[in-house]
Amino acid sequence: AALSKRIVLRAGAEQFDEAAAEAQRMMTDFPDEAATVIDSVLTDLDRQADDLRQQAAVEVVTTKRQALTRRATAVATTAAALAQLLVDWADGQGFEDDRMLPYRLLLAKSKLLAGNAAEAVAYLEPLLAAYGDDAEVIHQSAEAHFALGTDAALATAATLFSTLIQGLPVNDDGTYPPRYYNAWMRYLQISEKR
Repeated sequence: AALSKRIVLRAGAEQFDEAAAEAQRMMTDFPDEAATVIDSVLTDLDRQADDLRQQAAVEVVTTKRQALTRRATAVATTAAALAQLLVDWADGQGFEDDRMLPYRLLLAKSKLLAGNAAEAVAYLEPLLAAYGDDAEVIHQSAEAHFALGTDAALATAATLFSTLIQGLPVNDDGTYPPRYYNAWMRYLQISEKR
């Protein structure tokens, strides 16, 4: 948690080079935790970028709106750069394809966070072909298609979300995982658009 907080704080303070340096140090010092920490960082950076975009959407002063939009873009770009740094590091470790999957999913997520839905869809296609029964791959692919928003992409997203709805198991406590409810929400949003 402390590792991810330092990276997020640096990114939030627009110290992007320092954030990347912190991430590089973390990957060297704690390689087994690298994917988990960077995933946490990407989630936090996504939240920051969304907050900034929402503030920009309601801001009436043009210069403030533009500054908020620039900051949101910079945060999302930092997330993408950190994810690419992680994948490059993992590639250099000589990991097998199965062990590379979490790193590749983080890169796909970062592409989506940076607003590059088409890139995320293209990047995820071979992963979905190879790991079509992996819930996280299905989820990321569905979200990327949903974000792309074309009729064909929404149809694909609906199919993928339906796969999650039908395939995610009930938790031990009798509840469904958050991905289940997210899949239903997205499926209904797509139904509403069509």
